[in-house]
Amino acid sequence: MIVAESLQFTIEIEDSRMASKENVTLIGMPGSGKTTIGQHLARHWGWTFFDTDHFIERGEGKRLEEIIEVVGFDEFLQIEAAYVQKVTGTRQVISTGGSVIYVDAAMQYLRSISTVVYLDVPVAEVEQRAGDLKVRGVVIAPGKTMPDLWRERHPLYVKYAHLSVVCHGEEPARSGEDVVRAVEASWK
Repeated sequence: MIVAESLQFTIEIEDSRMASKENVTLIGMPGSGKTTIGQHLARHWGWTFFDTDHFIERGEGKRLEEIIEVVGFDEFLQIEAAYVQKVTGTRQVISTGGSVIYVDAAMQYLRSISTVVYLDVPVAEVEQRAGDLKVRGVVIAPGKTMPDLWRERHPLYVKYAHLSVVCHGEEPARSGEDVVRAVEASWK
């Protein structure tokens, strides 16, 4: 793994030869900036922005929180994985739901079609940004807190990412520029 640091951001690049230049997939906690940064990246490269949560909602005809309420966490993860594995095309920035990392097949598929970038935001900052987890349609077990969820997911995000960019204390546009530099460096 290659680690590059500056005053503004830290990049950890796994073997970049494994990363695809066809698409970029953003993974991370709710509130990490996947949508905002993803839209910034899409504009920067002139690509399409694709949100897997919206894809699921359109396909199921319900909001995420309604789907989770009806089918439960485990079944939702299978639904999410099935939709993610239907994503096709190139020159897309793909923003995923934070729970996508629970299903290995979904993550292996995303790794095969894209450069997977983990937006690594400290748990305290994620807590401030995320708001009401139920309204956001976050897959979280009853009684668990955001710090519990972060501790559970962080190792999985690191495991599946081609590269990680630490984004904290910055405006999303600034983090977006950091991600652009990190991804472009990984493609060289």
